[in-house]
Amino acid sequence: MTADVALGERSATSSVRISRAAIATEGDSGLKAGETWKLGELLRYSLLVSSNDGMAAVAESGGGGAFIKKMNANAERLGLAQSYFLDPTGLDMTLGVSGAYGSARDVALLAAAFYASHPSIFESTVRTGAAYEAGGGVLTGKPTATPILDIPGLIGAKTGYTDLAGGNLVAVFDRSIGHPLVAVVLHSTEKGRFEDIRALIEAARSSADRT
Repeated sequence: MTADVALGERSATSSVRISRAAIATEGDSGLKAGETWKLGELLRYSLLVSSNDGMAAVAESGGGGAFIKKMNANAERLGLAQSYFLDPTGLDMTLGVSGAYGSARDVALLAAAFYASHPSIFESTVRTGAAYEAGGGVLTGKPTATPILDIPGLIGAKTGYTDLAGGNLVAVFDRSIGHPLVAVVLHSTEKGRFEDIRALIEAARSSADRT
């Protein structure tokens, strides 16, 4: 949702400065305070490696608290009736409050809409050996979806994990040539989500073979 809102407002070539506040976000993906990234490249890298600080920088450059309001407005526009966002990263706010709420159906609708609008960004989530220009240097990233990159026809995937949400994974794949589908796993385990998504994809393809 953070990526969708950002790209709906700004060009992929617009600049995003990485602040110290963004770097302080949980996790270290190699970003450095003071770096300037192109929005599209920062989103590709952040989605590939699940960079919380990268997404925090994107939201900060888009207005901070106002950006989160735009995320919720976009959720309403997309018909995501069970989704609500409190933070641009999805990280838990407290021991009992998540940074985002939603259903598997809503996640599937969001993934489908984002892929339809920004296919190259979504497809970059399964690239291996990708290098990105970072403030005069270069960063390479390993996809967090690496355990499922061997699935034939995989188009894109995004992982997520917090203590409250458990292991989550959304994947866009071709059930058959030119027939993309979305599979979603929520509240699994950190490792189990990958096997769960395989089972869903296999079931979808098996169903297609019988029809």
